Amino acid sequence: MEMPGPNGENVTTDKSDYMPGETVVISGSSWIPNQAVALHIDDSNNVSRFDASVMADAGGNISNSDFVVQSQDVGLAFTLTAKQGAVTAWTQFTDVVGAGTAPNGDPGGFEIDGNLRASASPSPITDWSDTTSGSGSGGLLFETGVPKNGPPVTYRVQDPANCGNACDDSFSGGKLNGDPNTNWTWWTQAANNKMDMNNVYVHISTDANNDRWITASADRYKTTGDAYVDFELLQNTLTRNVLTGCTNPPCGNFTSAGPDGGRTVGDLLVTAQYGNGGSLATILIYRWQAVSGGFAYVEYTSSIPAGKAKQRSLPPIRQPW
Repeated sequence: MEMPGPNGENVTTDKSDYMPGETVVISGSSWIPNQAVALHIDDSNNVSRFDASVMADAGGNISNSDFVVQSQDVGLAFTLTAKQGAVTAWTQFTDVVGAGTAPNGDPGGFEIDGNLRASASPSPITDWSDTTSGSGSGGLLFETGVPKNGPPVTYRVQDPANCGNACDDSFSGGKLNGDPNTNWTWWTQAANNKMDMNNVYVHISTDANNDRWITASADRYKTTGDAYVDFELLQNTLTRNVLTGCTNPPCGNFTSAGPDGGRTVGDLLVTAQYGNGGSLATILIYRWQAVSGGFAYVEYTSSIPAGKAKQRSLPPIRQPW
C-alpha cells in the first residue's frame, strides 16, 4: 500500500516483505530536483526506527540503502514516509511470518494464501472452504460455515454481531496483562463495530511427527479502523461466570486456574494487530513470563524458528456464510 504526493511524488521499496538481515532499498521519483527529501520509518508498534535526508538528483529521483531489517522485527509492518517541504508521500513494507502451506497433517497441508477457498491445484490441499461453492472439495467447513467434522477436530464459536445492546456481550473491564481473577469483567453491551466478532474457528490436527497444530480464524463485523484479534493458548482453565447485581445483565467476571498472575508461565498469545485504519495486519506472538514485579506477556515472535508458523494478512473479504 502506498500514497503518492499531489504531483506524483512517490517513494517505494525494492520488495514488499523482507527477512531479518536484508537491506531495504528505497527509491523515489518526481521530487523537486536538487532539494532535500526527508525519509522517516515507523514500525507497527508506533516506534520511530529510521530518519535520513537524501538529495533529489537533477531528474527528481531519490535513493537510500541504509535501513536493515533486524531479527527482532519479525511480525512487524513498517511505514516509510518521504517529505519535501509540505509534500508527503508514503509506502509500507513488512517483515511478517510468511504465507505458504502449513504441514499440519491435513491432506496436502493447510493453505495460507490470502483467501478462504482451497486451491484446485495442487490437490489435495486443505483450506477453510471448498474449492467451489457447489461441488468443491478440500474445505473444513460447509458453505453455511458449519464444520464438516466438529469437536474435537474443528470448533466454531459464534457471538452475536451488530445486534445492539440487547443481545451482544463484551468486555467491560480488564487489560491485557491483568489478572483475569481480579480485573476482568463482562456485560451485555454492543461492541464497537471494528471489534465486533461473529465467527471464531479453531482446527486441531496432528502431523506425521505426532506434533499438534492449531489453525485459527476469526472475523470482524467491520474491517475499518485500527483493531486487534487475540488468540490465547492457556495451559489452565479460564471460566466465564454469571453474577447478579452487576451492570447491564447478564454480566459477570472470570475465574482462572492459572497460578502465575492468573495465567501459567509459558502460555502463548497470538495477536493480529490491524493498523493503518484496519487494512494491514501484523501477526505477533507473546509468551507469559515472570518479569520484575510479577508476570506479563513478553514479545516472542522473533524466537520462532523459520517454517514453524504461517499467516496471511487478508484484504477485507466477505465470507460465504
